[in-house]
Amino acid sequence: MIYKEFEPSGDLKAILKCYWVLEGSREEINERQAIVPDGCMEMIFHYGDFYYQYLPDGSRIRQPQCFVFGQLTRKLEIEPSGDSGMFAVRFKPEGLQPISKLAAKEFQDSAVPLAEILGEEGMALESKILKASSIELRIDIIEQFLTDKFESFTVADSIVKETVSTIIESRGRQKINELPIDTVVSRRTLERRFAESVGINLKQLSKIIRLKTAVQKMINREYETLTELACDNGYYDQAHFIKEFKTYTGLTPRDFFEPTFSFTHLFYESD
Repeated sequence: MIYKEFEPSGDLKAILKCYWVLEGSREEINERQAIVPDGCMEMIFHYGDFYYQYLPDGSRIRQPQCFVFGQLTRKLEIEPSGDSGMFAVRFKPEGLQPISKLAAKEFQDSAVPLAEILGEEGMALESKILKASSIELRIDIIEQFLTDKFESFTVADSIVKETVSTIIESRGRQKINELPIDTVVSRRTLERRFAESVGINLKQLSKIIRLKTAVQKMINREYETLTELACDNGYYDQAHFIKEFKTYTGLTPRDFFEPTFSFTHLFYESD
């Protein structure tokens, strides 16, 4: 199995975290996989076989070939149907909204076909990416597409962007009621603009970023006990940490190293 990340160039760093590729044969990637929320939205292109997505009721649907996945507020479970080949664009929490035809809050926990997000341009982009013969060419295509659109982007909401930065820099430990807010914007207005741009509310993003920090420490074995891990990451106690962990992963921290979370480990290790 191959997983690699690539840094965006120039001005695109303002809205993107990275590009990534995942490739593997049916024999290498054959298990149902769980993905944990990380605060980002992604544009996914399946140039390999399609994936199934499991719904909360246990049923499964076939994912679109090319789509944008909105903010996750719960564990996402997917399963390959054959050989895997994925190219993806990982946006910063507020990064997708300037180019989307939909408000981010409208597609939480959902895979939305690219055409619904970008219209006819999305269909043309999809065709080019799928026909490309290499990862390098796919990156060139998406960079050209986004760069061409960059001048026509609606300027990202600066207050939302600053608020996201504050949450991330504090690793989710910044108290929401103590966030510095520009005097010209009320908290209610910020919450509305934040949900439209980021897709989740302030409190949800803070919880997800705090959990992500703790999960990265777990993967890297940067803790001695769960109590220490909980306290170091701003949880009241071990019980509080376990409760939130189960909310977003469906498992206890001790069960997190099961093979079904190997995708999450890949994504978090390189972040």
